Amino acid sequence: MNENLIVERLGRTAILTLNHPPVNALTVATLTELRRQVDILNDDPEVRALVLTGAGDQFFSPGADIELFHAPRSGPGKAEALLQALNDAALALVQFNGLTLAALNGYALGGGLSLAMACDVRIAERQIELGLPEGRLGLPPCGGSSCRLPQLVGDGWARRMALTGEALRAERALRIGLVDECVDAGFAKIVAISVADQASHTGPAAARAAKTLLQAERLPALRAAMEAELAAARARIDSAEQQEGAQAFFERRAPGWQQ
Repeated sequence: MNENLIVERLGRTAILTLNHPPVNALTVATLTELRRQVDILNDDPEVRALVLTGAGDQFFSPGADIELFHAPRSGPGKAEALLQALNDAALALVQFNGLTLAALNGYALGGGLSLAMACDVRIAERQIELGLPEGRLGLPPCGGSSCRLPQLVGDGWARRMALTGEALRAERALRIGLVDECVDAGFAKIVAISVADQASHTGPAAARAAKTLLQAERLPALRAAMEAELAAARARIDSAEQQEGAQAFFERRAPGWQQ
């Protein structure tokens, strides 16, 4: 098992913890293991719910490891592989038969927010922020975000978040529907497990049928969005604009975009 993903069992609930210090940045190895573990748990009839959270108390995940998008440290192939792994992990979460919950104990940005949006329920601690900052790095949203975000918050807020890279505090995210509940610091995982426990009160076959019905129209749209996102990102990776965005990130300055 990849040490960057901790898998625990608590009754009929599985708890998956992103564990990549210092900020739980996403890597191909972590995302591949996440997808693999979700698939394994999906085949276990004893598991009725899954909770995804982050190690520590500051970050759920800020998204992809930016080093992969920073030439000459990397290349397009590695960056594309990470985005594909993000799609695969998010899709595995969406297709999990039982209830999935994201316990957002810290910042959830970019690909981290994409994973959270792939879950059925999002429980956020009040001190955190959520956002899609990919545009500030010269990249489009990925991981199904272009499909899931407008479904959750509506077109207006989806455009605002995607086109500005603005991060929202949890209370505002609750008001617009991006998260389903806000709790005090340190309680996201506890509340998520409590909600997960409720899944055992429904019939397994009935729960699977309900989830299939709820996703019947949305799953094809999500798959199509992921393919389109990957194509759009592939066209931007290693472009002058994308490299300026990554360089500005590492130099902690505003990007100097060319008009």
